[in-house]
Amino acid sequence: MYSDFFVLFFYLVVCFLYWYVVISVKSAIINFSGQADIVSTNFLISMATTRLTPVFAAPSLKSAVVIYLQEGCTISAGETTTKGDCEFVKVPCGFALMKGDFKEPSFKGGCAKKAAANNLPEAKGLVAGKLQLGSFPECDEKGKLSTTFRLPHNIPKRAWGYVNIKTAFHADGTYSGGFDYKGRELVYVFDCKFEDSSTMTVSGKKRVYPHQIEKMGYGWEDDLWFDWTIRVPKEEVVSESEESDGGNALLGGDDSSSDDDSSS
Repeated sequence: MYSDFFVLFFYLVVCFLYWYVVISVKSAIINFSGQADIVSTNFLISMATTRLTPVFAAPSLKSAVVIYLQEGCTISAGETTTKGDCEFVKVPCGFALMKGDFKEPSFKGGCAKKAAANNLPEAKGLVAGKLQLGSFPECDEKGKLSTTFRLPHNIPKRAWGYVNIKTAFHADGTYSGGFDYKGRELVYVFDCKFEDSSTMTVSGKKRVYPHQIEKMGYGWEDDLWFDWTIRVPKEEVVSESEESDGGNALLGGDDSSSDDDSSS
C-alpha cells in the first residue's frame, strides 16, 4: 500500500514539474517576441527635415551636436522628447531638434557673407588652433561626432590636403580624450572636410578594436578637444624665363630644321 502511495506521489511531482517547465518556456518566448517587436519598431517612422536640423548627442541644447541635417533630409524617427519649447526626435545617431530655437552654426551665416565679400587674409606658412569636440557617450559602431567652424584665414585649395588633427591636452597638462580600463590614453581617429576656403568640418570617433568593445564600447564621457594645424605650401610659379626658354627651344628646333633644309 505504501509503495502504491509513493508511486502516485512521484507521478504527481513529475507532472507538476513538466507543466511548470512548459509554462515557463512559453512565457519566456512571449516576452522575447514582445521585446523584439519593441526594438524593431523603434525607428519605423520616416519624416523629412523642414530646415537645417541639428542632431544632439542627448535631448538637450547643452549637449554636443553630432551632425547637421540639411533641409529635406529623410530620417528614420523614433520616440519624441519635449523639453520646454524644444521637441527632440530620436534618430539612429542621436536626437534631432525638430522644433525650437538653436544657435545656428557659424558656417551657415559665414558662407553667405563670403559670397558677398570675404575679407579674410590668405593663410601662409603654418596656421593652427584648438577646438572642443565634446563628449559622445551614446556613440555606436558607425557613429562619430562632428563640429563645423570658421577659420581665421582663407585656406587655398593647394593646402587642403596638408591638415593634421590630433587629440589635445588641457591647459593643466591633462589628456582631454580620457583613459581606458588599463589607464592608457584613448586613441581617436579624426577626419576633416573643407566646406569652403574658410570653413572646415572635423569629425572624430574613438578607435576600438574587436576585443575591446565589451569593456570600452564606442562612446566616451570625456570633454574631447583637438589641435589642428594646416601647412600651406608655397605656390608654384612658372617664371617668364622658363616660359621663354621653353618657347625658344621649340622655335630653335624649327629654325635648325629650316636651316638644314636651306643648306641642302
